[in-house]
Parts: sequence; structure tokens; C-alpha cells
Amino acid sequence: MSAMNRSLPPIAPALPKVRIPEREQHRLGNGLAVVLLRDTRFPSVSVRLGIAGGNRVDPSHRTGVAETLCSMLSDGTASHTARELADATALIGATMHYSASDDFFIGAGTVLEDNFEPFIRLFSECLLDSVYPEHELALHKQNRIQELMVERSEAGYWADARLYQDVFGEHPYAVTSPEPDHIAALERDDLTEMWASRVGPREAVIVLVGDLPPTEPLLKLLEAAFGGWRNQTASAHTGQASNGNQAAVTLIHRAGSVQAEVRLGRPGIARNHPDYFPLTVLNTLLGGGASSRLFMEIREKQGLAYHVSSSLMALMEHGMVSLSTQVSMDRVGDAIRALHHEMRRLESEPIPAAELQSVRNYLNGTFVLRLESHSSLANQISAIHLLGLGDDYLERYVERVAAVSLENLRETAASYFRPEDFTIVVAGDAAVLEPQLNPFGNVTVETAN
Repeated sequence: MSAMNRSLPPIAPALPKVRIPEREQHRLGNGLAVVLLRDTRFPSVSVRLGIAGGNRVDPSHRTGVAETLCSMLSDGTASHTARELADATALIGATMHYSASDDFFIGAGTVLEDNFEPFIRLFSECLLDSVYPEHELALHKQNRIQELMVERSEAGYWADARLYQDVFGEHPYAVTSPEPDHIAALERDDLTEMWASRVGPREAVIVLVGDLPPTEPLLKLLEAAFGGWRNQTASAHTGQASNGNQAAVTLIHRAGSVQAEVRLGRPGIARNHPDYFPLTVLNTLLGGGASSRLFMEIREKQGLAYHVSSSLMALMEHGMVSLSTQVSMDRVGDAIRALHHEMRRLESEPIPAAELQSVRNYLNGTFVLRLESHSSLANQISAIHLLGLGDDYLERYVERVAAVSLENLRETAASYFRPEDFTIVVAGDAAVLEPQLNPFGNVTVETAN
């Protein structure tokens, strides 16, 4: 029996063909887009409702309205209490929840196909008939404020919050989480006003994936459930620029810290930008996993950090490219120099073809896995529709990743990974950190509070 040659990476098998059910697209009388994907392998249906808006349409002086609105949609309607809604959902073996992301109001649920009709009625009742009971709102506010205070006890929160402010400036994306005093001041009228002015069917899509009823009766059911939803809402696009500072160095002082939180970031791209695929490939190569350059060089070889990564945040209006690590207080300068070095290498040194192919295989493999379940497929279709990425996006994903060339990566590195374009934020003890940060620029010292 021959010994395995462990100096060579294993040969990646051919990726399975992406199996995406044929789509039917319809529109209800109120303008709500409907996308149906039939898959009878499992006797269930996954539902995803996406509505343009989310946290970015919060008033600047009242953060947390969008997330509170969504959290309370199932906390009581004109016909049922929160407990009755929970019991009714459990009785039919379903799951259901509403939430808010940076860009969307989201409703999601899964149910066995035999109980689809009562489920969709419950789902629409929560969306259209919620009354936001005062006692439920008071409980929500109490719990959320406690969560936010715990969050603010962590150095990582302060590093992230400052980085987002530096990169996004006055844009709503700069808010990483609501202010506790904003949550405390929330009133029921704030929720009803946002629902009426921001939650409308014309910038929304409902995606159904699974063992669906025939189209005609299904559309009649959806019309009966959602046809009365006719909110006339403003456009969800804010139109605000991402006008953050460039190349700032900010130190968040936390006395007695034994570990520093380090963040580097710069403005990136919106999700529909043509550089999305080259930037996705390059970000994955740099810091997208346990085989990435940052992980292998900074953690494994140099032992500077336990965790280190890069990330690409590509949203509807703007985006961010960032690097993140946690290191001991006396090695922060070394860690930042190492991060800068790895960014420079992306442009100055040729990327081996085998490394590029490995990243392509990883991205395409994880993409295929994300389409395996009904719920994840519904999520993908909803986002594609709202972001305007095109009906062929899923079918062409593997092709677009494969089309990213070594020259594309070099050009992308020159555009998005120049260390001098990145703002630096570090949270930790200023007495130890400030001398290490001075070589990177003028240091602004702030106190976490």
C-alpha cells in the first residue's frame, strides 16, 4: 500500500450540477411579486417574504424602530394574543418569524404542505393585523436594552461601532446596533407609523419553495391573504452617500485590557457592482477561512492571533472591506504590519494559479451547499429579486466565479487593498497601545462609554 503524499493538496472532485427548480413569476393585484419553485422531494413548503427597507430606513434620531417592528409582528394581532399565535403555529408544526436586516424587512417560515393554507393565513395575519400590545412592547424594550448593555461591555463592540462610523459616515449603515436610550423612548406610534410608511407590497417579494399546491388555487389563496395590503410607501432607497473618513487611526481606551481588538476597514461596493465576483474571490483568498493567507501566515506561522479574517460587506447601497483580529496588547503594532504586508502581497506578488483554483472550488462548493434546503433557496431567490441581480444569477454563479482571472485579482487588489486607504481602529489600553499606533498616523484617543 503506497504512502499518501501529504505535501500535495487532495484533488477536488467535480462539483455536482446545481439543481434549481423551474421558477414561476406572478404579481398580485396590489403589486406584490410572487415567485414559485416546485420541489416535491420533501412534503414541506418554505416561505420567504422580503421587503425593501430594514434598518437603513430607521430615523437617525430613533434607531431600533425597524427591528422592534419586526420582532413584534407576532406579539399580538386584532384576533389573537402572542401566546395564541405561538400555539397555533406549533399546532400545525410550523416555524415563523419576522426580522430586520440592514436592507430588508424579512418574514420567514416553514410548514408541512398539508398545513400550508392555515399557515399562510397566520403569516399574513401577523404582517397585516399586528397591534403591538403595550405590555409586549414594554417587555421587548426591557429585554433589548439588557442585551445592548451586555453587548457594550465587550471591546469588540466598540471597535466595530467606530469602524462602521469611520467607513459609512452619515449613512444609516454606520449604525451597528440601536442606542439603548432610543429603544427606551420607543412608543407604539413609532411602529405603526413605520409599518404604514415603509412596509408596502410594491417593493416586496414572497418566495415559496417546496411541495406547492397548483398555481391557480395557490394564487387565489395568496390574493385572499395579502390582497388587502395596500400601503403606499416611500422608496426604500435612502440616496445618502457613504462619506466616511479615510485612513484615520482611532484608539478606543479600555483601561486594564489584556487583549486588543483590531479592525481595519475601507469603503467597498454595493451588491450589484461589477467588481463583486473578483472582490469576493480575492477576499476569500486573503482572509475567508482556515486555509486563507491571513489565517496561515498571521495565526499559524507567526502566532500573532488566534482569530484573524477579512470580510466583504456588500449591501444594497454601499459596502465595506474589512480585516479583523484580536491580539495581545504588546503585539498590536506587529499585527497591523503583518496585515498591511499581506494586503501588499496581493498586488506585488503573482498569485499562484493553484491557489486561485482552490478558492474557486471552495466558493463554488459552499454555494452549492447553500442551495440544498428549501429555506436557503427561498432566501437566495428573495435577495436576488430585491437586489436586482437577474433571474439567471444562481445558474451563472459558478461560471462567474470561474471567470475571475489572475489579472482580475491583481487589478482588484490595486483598487481595494491598498493599506493606506484603510482606517484603523483598535480597542484596548491606551497607555500600551498608543506608542505602537503612532507609526501608522495621527492617533485619536477616545474612551468607550
